[in-house]
Amino acid sequence: MKKKITIVIADDNVEFATLLGNQLNKELDISVLGIAHDGIEAINIIEDKEPDMVILDLIMPNLDGIGVLERAKTIEFANKPVFIILSAMFQDSFVKKALTLGAQYYIIKPFNTTVLISRIRQINAESEDQKIEINRSKQSIIDKNISNIENEVTELIHAEGIQTHLAGFRFLRDAIIFSVNDKILLNSITNKLYPLVAQKYNVDANKVERSIRSAIESAWKNGEGKNGKRMTNTEFICEMVYRIERE
Repeated sequence: MKKKITIVIADDNVEFATLLGNQLNKELDISVLGIAHDGIEAINIIEDKEPDMVILDLIMPNLDGIGVLERAKTIEFANKPVFIILSAMFQDSFVKKALTLGAQYYIIKPFNTTVLISRIRQINAESEDQKIEINRSKQSIIDKNISNIENEVTELIHAEGIQTHLAGFRFLRDAIIFSVNDKILLNSITNKLYPLVAQKYNVDANKVERSIRSAIESAWKNGEGKNGKRMTNTEFICEMVYRIERE
């Protein structure tokens, strides 16, 4: 079932706000989460409910619409609501100020309810498209970073003479990547890091430890490593993490 568009109404005219709320709630895809009649109450409801949209009048007691917009900019929302100004106040200075503070639309009273509902749906669709695009961009960055770390770790392990056909190569690569992402794992390699790698490959943690040790020993005996000294599993993993962090 498609998620409803959630809305908070902030207007000091009790009768008007109630009527508008009832009209919007008749729409199957819209849900009014709360109605506020002054700016302070509006901020409290917005912060508590985190709606998709806020329909906001500029003229309200205690804190006006401009003040609500200013306060809203200081709140860390999981998903910032879209602000629609619905007001009889129409002066260039107010319009510019509201838009500067983050309001996305300014609608003048009196207005057509059908047009407002259409506008709500249009704004929501545009907002959802933007969220999808932002999430895609974030995921692209994350994927790129993960790919870069994997490449760096692979190159480092190769430089130490550890061959890719060895089981220890895969286990070691993931152990290093896990540790780069969470340094706390370096404090508990046997009890936390090995089991984490083992879980990924559905093997025993002891197998992970033995395979890594065998791969490191093999490279050291063949004299292929850049480091030149014999290292334990812990020393090797910590050394690789240090190099990744340093680059």
